[in-house]
Amino acid sequence: LLTAPMFHTNKLWWQKLTGPFYCLMQCGLSPYRAGKNTGDAYAFGTYLLFDNAFYKRIGGHASIKNFLAEDAALAKLVVGAGGTLKVYSGRHLYEVQMYDSFKKFVAGWTRILRLGMQNVSLPSLALSLSPFLIFNIHVIQYLGWHNWPLYITLTLFATAQRRMGNFSVVGILFFPLSMMLFVVLASYAMLSHWLSVPLQWRGRMYNAVSVDINVKQLE
Repeated sequence: LLTAPMFHTNKLWWQKLTGPFYCLMQCGLSPYRAGKNTGDAYAFGTYLLFDNAFYKRIGGHASIKNFLAEDAALAKLVVGAGGTLKVYSGRHLYEVQMYDSFKKFVAGWTRILRLGMQNVSLPSLALSLSPFLIFNIHVIQYLGWHNWPLYITLTLFATAQRRMGNFSVVGILFFPLSMMLFVVLASYAMLSHWLSVPLQWRGRMYNAVSVDINVKQLE
């Protein structure tokens, strides 16, 4: 299975400022570790390239029809069945406009975070949270030459966001807003999971059980 990340066109002005948010989301999703084990397996549903014979052998999309995160379920199934999973890391192959309003942005990323946090491995979780060792109030409120780790991280984010989409460098200057957005959405997703709140997506309601991805059910 070859999967490739999307390049965000960001037609709305506020979307161009969310580069640091997407950088945070990508910290734990290294394309170089994605296919090593089932726990770290993930894929982008917008781009899935299969060997036809292998796709039929694992049952195709029909085998994961009961899972909301069908791309992640397919990736885990491929790795669990002994297949090869690769995440394309070159120049972007295609462009997408994921959301056309802030409300849909919140709903979409809340869903992704809720589905993802239930199956994330400890190494991926640690990598996802690592920027918060630098992006904290104590460090930010005392800006100076000694805060070089912060400046290096922001420089890396500015470089990385150019590969992920049409993001503005201005978003780097307002990175605390992306940080707060990430924390709020992740907290809401975690609370919803703990309280077993039904997940609403595209006009349908899904109970808490249908949200979970159990790899053993896929094998």
